[in-house]
Amino acid sequence: MKKTSTIASALACAGLVAATPATAAVNSTRSATKVARAIVKNPSQLRSARWVKRPPSGRPAAVSSSKIVGFPRAGSTFGMLSSGDATKIRSANSAEDLSHNNHGLPYRGTRDTVILRIDITAPSNARCLSLNFRFLSDEYPEYIDSQSTTRSSPSWTDPTGTRRPAAG
Repeated sequence: MKKTSTIASALACAGLVAATPATAAVNSTRSATKVARAIVKNPSQLRSARWVKRPPSGRPAAVSSSKIVGFPRAGSTFGMLSSGDATKIRSANSAEDLSHNNHGLPYRGTRDTVILRIDITAPSNARCLSLNFRFLSDEYPEYIDSQSTTRSSPSWTDPTGTRRPAAG
């Protein structure tokens, strides 16, 4: 019997930043399937992917084919989710008010929330599920300890439908 699991990641962050070479390819996409294929180690195990929450505009998701902040860990690509502009991962924030409004409605105390649901078929002999992720945030000092806080809530849903937080 094949097991299925669902992986969801909800990110509500002010933005992403890291110092990396400018040659890295980061491509914005609104396709949940493209991001999910970049995330899963074995794309043949991907059953489906869909956005549970995604802002109506902006570039909240991207796929990269170049090394950035230690990814990809396996394969040649990885996916990124952002409450800002995922393609700006290489751009340092030196502005006092740099922000990206993707026009998302408030959701559990956040704005521009991104939740990606990925359904996978696990091998019948699988006993664990691992998820490599990095939570990166670029909060300029005026946002620290304010309502504009950052959050990451990776979770998975087992075959019985029980949602569980990802533990690390």
